[in-house]
Order: sequence, then C-alpha cells, then structure tokens
Amino acid sequence: MLLALTAYFTRHLWLPELGLEMSGGLEDVRVSQRNIDLDLKDNGNVVDGDRIQISLNGEIVIEDHTLTGEGTIVSLDLKRGSNQVEILALNEGYSSPNTVEVAISHVVEGPSVQVSDGLLTGERAEFTIRAPWW
Repeated sequence: MLLALTAYFTRHLWLPELGLEMSGGLEDVRVSQRNIDLDLKDNGNVVDGDRIQISLNGEIVIEDHTLTGEGTIVSLDLKRGSNQVEILALNEGYSSPNTVEVAISHVVEGPSVQVSDGLLTGERAEFTIRAPWW
C-alpha cells in the first residue's frame, strides 16, 4: 500500500523519465461547432473548495475558479482545427486531491463527460478539442 501511494504522489517525477505524458485523465474530443460550453464541477466525495485555472490555446480564460457541486458553465469560442485546453489545479481544497468533472457540449467523438485524475496542487489536466473548419 505504501509503495502504491508513493508511486501515485510522485508520478510527476517518474512518468516523464519513462517518456509518458500526464494528461490528467482527460481525453481528446471532436465537436460539431466552434462555440461550445464546458460545465465544470467538483467531482470529489465532498465539495471541498477545489480551485482551478482554465487555459485555451495558452491563453487564460478563467484565472481562479472555485468548483461547486452544481457546476459552472464556461463558454469557449474555438479556433478552427485543434484547440488545447489546460486545467491547472490551484489547490486541493481541504480534502486532497483536486477532482474536476468536465462536461463538454456538442461532442460528436470522444467522451462528453470526463473526470480528471486526482490532481495535486500545480498539476495539469489537458485535452484537445477538434473543431470544424467552417
């Protein structure tokens, strides 16, 4: 048990050494339009004050957001083609780890509702949204 916990909490150190990327448990999706919504919720056993930052294509769209159990809608205007979304854990609330559920509107390929791996403070969950060219 101790070995498993050590591996989990130090994964950011050894995964890159193995040539593996940490996506934070989120998968890439394809959407049917360029204007979409993300519904963000705390997915832990208890809503505990998890805070996140959201970036789209390297630009911060939400600086500091506290997740709730009811969720918050964030509207995104995507560019044509690939769009990189990054969720940064700003804290772990009072019950570690930071757990974020993301529901993505207008998904035609890939999971529309996803839950990040438990993120420690400073860790990122990333995924790509492929938008149509029109």
